[in-house]
Amino acid sequence: MSRSKTFEWHKRFIEGREDINDDSRAGRPSTSRNVEMVAKVQTIIRSDRRMTIKELSSECNISIGSCQTILTEDLGMRRVCAKMVPKLLSQDQKNHRIEVCQSLKERIQNDPGFIKNVITGDETWIYGYDIETKRQSSQWKSVTSPRPKKARQLYLPYSPDLAPYDFFLFPKIKTDLKGQRFDDIETIKKNAVDQLKQLKVEDFQHCFKKWQERRNKCITSGDEYFEAD
Repeated sequence: MSRSKTFEWHKRFIEGREDINDDSRAGRPSTSRNVEMVAKVQTIIRSDRRMTIKELSSECNISIGSCQTILTEDLGMRRVCAKMVPKLLSQDQKNHRIEVCQSLKERIQNDPGFIKNVITGDETWIYGYDIETKRQSSQWKSVTSPRPKKARQLYLPYSPDLAPYDFFLFPKIKTDLKGQRFDDIETIKKNAVDQLKQLKVEDFQHCFKKWQERRNKCITSGDEYFEAD
């Protein structure tokens, strides 16, 4: 709303107005929002869900306001950004995640001492160049359609949501070191080791409890990546 409109509405409310709807205007009502136009907009947006309102209004030869109303009110759509996931998993990789989690669950049930022998490791992450931003990948979706996904351009493990060092250990270290600048590799190593030494036994016990919850969630959630709780 423009500055002048803001002052105009403020004056109306000061004078006792309570109705927030616009005053009726003279002239013919808009004819661009009809059954045929709604169907046309729906057909076009389904063929290219990344189309902007400006592009769509130009394509349909209607105003931007009418186009916005058709999309949001008549079609019940909204524009959303793609959900960032570590990797777009193939069906084989999804099945493998479930199989590994199920195998670990059965192994621990049969041998409770097995969990004490678990050793985890990490690898260096190499960042790639992502030429498309998250906003550029946004698209229109209806209430029932799934949210689009976009893989991060990283050389990541397939299951960082199930790896203890990815969801617990290294985030703790990086959080405490964030914002600091170091002169050499040795200083970085020393600070990282100092952060590791500050972790308590209870921290690792909590981590393995969360690891068990995450494995169970993978088995029951349909093998997709899930958000941290």
